[in-house]
Amino acid sequence: MNRAAVSIQPSKPIDKIDISAVFRGNYTGTVWFDAIRLMEGNVVTKNKYDASGNYVTEEVDEEGYVAKKNYDAVGNLLSEYDKKGNKKEYTYDFSDRLKQLLLANGTSVNYDYDLNGNMTSKVIRTSDGQSQTFAYSYDATGKLIKTVGPLNDVTTNEYDANGNKIKTVLPKGNTIQWTYDGTERVDTISYNGVPYYKFRYDKNGNELSVQYLKDGTTKTRTFDKANRLTELSDRGGLQKWLYPTTSDKLQQFMFSHGSFSQTINYQYNKLDQNTVVQDGTYTYRFDYDERGNVRTFTTGNRAGSTFTYDDRGLVESISVGTADGTEILSETYRYDENGNRTEIATPTGAKTLYRYDALDQLVEEQWPDGTTIAYTYDGFGNRRQIVKTKDGLSTTITADYNAANQLVRFGDETITYDANGNRLEDGQYRYEWNEADQLVSITRKGESAPFVTYKYDEDGRRIQKTVNGVVTNYHYQGDSLNVLYETDASGNVVQSYIYGENGQLLAMKKGGATYFYHYNAHGDVIALTDAQGNIVARYQYDAWGNVLSQSGEMAAENPYRYAGYQYDEETGLYYLIARYYHPTHGVFLSMDPDPGDADDILTQNGYTYANNNPVMLVDPDGHLPWLLINAGFAAYEGYKAYKTGRGWMYVAKKTALGAVGGGKFKLVRNTSKYVIKGIGNLNRREQLLGQVTNKKLRNVIHEMFRPNATVGDGSLAAAVRLEVRKGILTGGKSHIIKAKERIRNLEKILAKENLNGRERRITNHLLIELKRALNGK
Repeated sequence: MNRAAVSIQPSKPIDKIDISAVFRGNYTGTVWFDAIRLMEGNVVTKNKYDASGNYVTEEVDEEGYVAKKNYDAVGNLLSEYDKKGNKKEYTYDFSDRLKQLLLANGTSVNYDYDLNGNMTSKVIRTSDGQSQTFAYSYDATGKLIKTVGPLNDVTTNEYDANGNKIKTVLPKGNTIQWTYDGTERVDTISYNGVPYYKFRYDKNGNELSVQYLKDGTTKTRTFDKANRLTELSDRGGLQKWLYPTTSDKLQQFMFSHGSFSQTINYQYNKLDQNTVVQDGTYTYRFDYDERGNVRTFTTGNRAGSTFTYDDRGLVESISVGTADGTEILSETYRYDENGNRTEIATPTGAKTLYRYDALDQLVEEQWPDGTTIAYTYDGFGNRRQIVKTKDGLSTTITADYNAANQLVRFGDETITYDANGNRLEDGQYRYEWNEADQLVSITRKGESAPFVTYKYDEDGRRIQKTVNGVVTNYHYQGDSLNVLYETDASGNVVQSYIYGENGQLLAMKKGGATYFYHYNAHGDVIALTDAQGNIVARYQYDAWGNVLSQSGEMAAENPYRYAGYQYDEETGLYYLIARYYHPTHGVFLSMDPDPGDADDILTQNGYTYANNNPVMLVDPDGHLPWLLINAGFAAYEGYKAYKTGRGWMYVAKKTALGAVGGGKFKLVRNTSKYVIKGIGNLNRREQLLGQVTNKKLRNVIHEMFRPNATVGDGSLAAAVRLEVRKGILTGGKSHIIKAKERIRNLEKILAKENLNGRERRITNHLLIELKRALNGK
């Protein structure tokens, strides 16, 4: 049955709607209602299903744009067309495992498997005949023990008797080792045989402390009975969280360091949306539309931002102005069928234009002064050429890459790497990396001593930067990505930051003054104002984050710029937590260890930034590009959980329940789409097991994909869908009850087990699949 919409003309505001179905005549059966939304206006989305009613073959969005999919008889996706008509084709082997992916640009990805279903090789071939080969080896139980990359770079893994990974040897020869406690939680982490971190947990698996073994310091945490973090003590600072007894909504947050202290209070409306933030001096207010998007935001000095959205939930216009009416920003936006921004217009008639290729990669930007910059990519997603044309004159920069997608030449610059894929040298700098593949120093070419050094915590967050002898220590809000305050070498607080409940940076306090942040649709900081509403900083950027202009007395003092990233003025690099981004080169300095999604070639390139779509995507932690909808005022719960460090279980929960902006929330890299397909096919069980070492997660996978299953595609989810839709018990057993039990198991695993990144993504997708199945999807 196709999705439908009903329009009503209410005579007064609607609080709720009761929906029911009436059977007439002799008709009986079951009716399913899914994705019910009450919306202002007249908007219809539709799904069309195949003859069996199991698979969506057409998705029509709010603007009427259509995406299509075709399946074979057992439910394997054979082809899909995006809303611009670009095609992906899939081929499977006799066991229904993905054998080949063919993209619209002619690039293909070919996979081979062993008898147990483990992927043994991956070969990427471009339309011009270039190729990259990856090889994988497994032990008798299906655990990955060896990976060989395109440069013959070898990574090996070792495991204990319980299947826990205990050692990884990287291509350069450096090692990472783990030990575990009696409940198989990580006890210590060592690099090159030297213990770095030791962890301690409570009975619920909450991490109570981490000891930094090299310097003897300890970070401690306290949790309440609901397993909520309530106190954190670290490097002389103390943070406290206060929650109402009946809600997970943060009510008050306090932090102190030495004589400095700050208290922030949060208020919410009846829909649990954060409407007020108070920092003791200033008040910040939010108002929302019926979809949960921020409609207006008023900052502490009464400067306001107004947002409108199109029917797809994409930002249609932004107006930012001070309390006295001074305009800071006024822009309107247009998009193509795939939701890529194609135009930014101002009231003066100035326009910035963008074009994209079949893979949604940015191929051209045109600035208001008529300057155009064209980009060309190879079949692996590497940006090969930049042609800038201004006033009829063109300049061209060409770039070369090796077989591992490493940028080795940019114009006249030569760039080198170590065996682990970390940049060692380019036209400006020499880079030094530690045992954990973290950047620890940068030296200018022609000089012998580094001018900047870095230190990191156990989560890989930068906690110290020293520039020409001047020390800055960074203190983060809980486990989030957000720097809460900075201290100098003596431990004095030199500046602090105010965040919304969703993790959006609202203000900076420095030198006894407060400065307020203002954003465009991409989440770029475009201006700062002071308490009196004076504009004290302005910025302009190109699509990739290169600063085109900046002005104002606070422009250089403010460390947060393009996409809200921390900008290092001394190097011109952006710090994105896991990695550093070079905006001129358009790539990261080091490789993303995540091999990417089997059906998305851009995520398989370990160096590209934002899948080569920097207009629409952001990458707050250097691992995961996200579609940012409303200038970072994230109404989308998954992004909010991710940004504020509330954990991937919360992200998975919100994503599964559809509370992510009507399907507009996009997890690009960490959405392992081939895992989704694996869930839909029994023969993929071994493929999943081959990527998982956690014993409890392996047990759940075994239970979800039983060898003798015969329902649908052979998975627990298929049996659940049948029961929900038809009311039929499979084999006389209620698989709905089993699914709910597995969901509880998976949520406990996410909360208590020390999973690696891939295991977390697999766990999240198992949760999503089961919850969707319980809704008949």
